[in-house]
Amino acid sequence: MLAVDQSGEALVKEYVVEHARAAEGWSYSVMSTYRATQLLRDYGAAADLTRGAAARLQIGTVLVQAPLIGATYRSEIVSIEGDTAYQRGVLNTAIAHRISTLTISNPQQYVGKKVEISYPWGNVGLLRQVDALALEAAALQKASAEKTSGALER
Repeated sequence: MLAVDQSGEALVKEYVVEHARAAEGWSYSVMSTYRATQLLRDYGAAADLTRGAAARLQIGTVLVQAPLIGATYRSEIVSIEGDTAYQRGVLNTAIAHRISTLTISNPQQYVGKKVEISYPWGNVGLLRQVDALALEAAALQKASAEKTSGALER
């Protein structure tokens, strides 16, 4: 499912194989979010997928997308709903991270905080809080500056 408009119609991308013509390729269809959700379930999507979850793929003008393997996302976590953490994306988008794939035990502590989530090798998301990293870097720079100034006084 690529997008859902406000009237409840979903744009769905399917891989189609037609044996009679020995043809295969991508097909794009417009259908109701109910039918699209049922299609996703038929192909093994999460059992807790609901029509409401499918409609959240587009909230107003915000498009929600899944994270890509090899990508790193740096921004704040805006909300957590069920097993999904939504992180602010670029150009009016949001990234939907499955909490069960993130390397954290308490996701709620990151809501409203700037984090870095990366997927370097596969579907496991490595999460680090960016604010904490910036504070550590500033402390290291300050300690280094104090050592340098102490050396100059001698």
